[in-house]
Amino acid sequence: SSTENNLSLQVISGISEKDTTKLNTLSENNKEQMDTLTESAVKNADASEESAQLIAKVVANASDELVNKVVEEVSKNSTDENQTLSAQVLKAIVDTEPNKLDIIENDVKDKMIKQTIESAQNQQEGTGVQQDQDMTSIVSDIIVNSNTETGSKMIEELNNSSTDTENDLSLKVISAISEKDTTKLNTLSENNKEQIEKLTETAIKNADASE
Repeated sequence: SSTENNLSLQVISGISEKDTTKLNTLSENNKEQMDTLTESAVKNADASEESAQLIAKVVANASDELVNKVVEEVSKNSTDENQTLSAQVLKAIVDTEPNKLDIIENDVKDKMIKQTIESAQNQQEGTGVQQDQDMTSIVSDIIVNSNTETGSKMIEELNNSSTDTENDLSLKVISAISEKDTTKLNTLSENNKEQIEKLTETAIKNADASE
């Protein structure tokens, strides 16, 4: 209760990897204790790739109820110095078990997508906590590796956040998607013509005349 290490996260991730059934049985029979363990695990997680991968292991193996508890805690704790936690966890989930995104409740998923785009905008503006990792790459990875619905929501949120900005995040993201997966870009363009056109307009409008 008073520690700040990630023992809880390592343990819950270790259980999920070794015996999924046991994890889910414990979760059903000791809901209160498992909820407390989950809260501590996520609260003490830093916004690192390593922590995100540990969380993603739990998400990949846990029951729907526990998955939603985990990601809800992630969305609650993706603030201040840990503002990129949602981005890291979303990326880790789509890298390991993208289908699990479908069972995450929409309001929590929408919040995590909003936090992801916000932290990417902050990096472009030089505000907030600056990560060593390129947030543009994380955003484009999530769009490319998730289903079309999640990718569309990411682009919609990117459009919403770009209305008053003058940075080139939109351009960097659309360029990165085209480089990583041309088919995905074209699929998104066909299914979300209006949003992709808006993204393109912002991308070019905010581009400077540089090489």
